[in-house]
Amino acid sequence: MKNEEKSAAYQRLEAKCSVLESRGLYRRAADMWRTNLTINGLTEKERDLCATNAGLCSRQAKYTGKPEVL
Repeated sequence: MKNEEKSAAYQRLEAKCSVLESRGLYRRAADMWRTNLTINGLTEKERDLCATNAGLCSRQAKYTGKPEVL
């Protein structure tokens, strides 16, 4: 999606999330993408992008917990 086609709400969200991603805070970025799916100013295409970006960030997040013991 070209920059001119994006709504102001999506551009602000994208800027905030890209800062988090650049710092390696993928879980926080994924959470922000997911929680902002319900913003009224977003188009259907932008909502789809939010869901896609949330999934990408979730996959990039590193698991820091302890492994399960069988």
